[in-house]
Amino acid sequence: MNSVKSISSLGGDGDFNKMLERVTGRYGVSLDTLSKITGVSMDVIASKEYSGGELASLRNLLIILTIGMEEVNEDDRVKGVIEVLKDVFGITNKTIALYSRVDVNDIEVFLNGDFESISFEKRYRIAVTTLFLHYLCKPS
Repeated sequence: MNSVKSISSLGGDGDFNKMLERVTGRYGVSLDTLSKITGVSMDVIASKEYSGGELASLRNLLIILTIGMEEVNEDDRVKGVIEVLKDVFGITNKTIALYSRVDVNDIEVFLNGDFESISFEKRYRIAVTTLFLHYLCKPS
């Protein structure tokens, strides 16, 4: 079937397989967990043969769980989530600041990438608030 691709054909060096092995081996993410997140059955994940949609869903998740988690620092990840809250859901800096109990200027400074000029306590409150708002905004 043309719509089914073997993972080994994605890259000569098996990048996809390496990402899957890294996520399951190094980080202990089970196939069951990957299945629950992506909607791709465990049997399909284990067989390493996917349809186009399954492949895209799993590949995107593996990229985030490897490159995204390993190469993007925590503050930049939170900044990215804030940008999604603003751009997709229309949540303002002021709203995030009020829920975080920080000044709106702290949010603006954070979004400009000057993380170290904000105390760890404030960055923590911004992160927890942002991640909770993101969780609430995600479709169920």
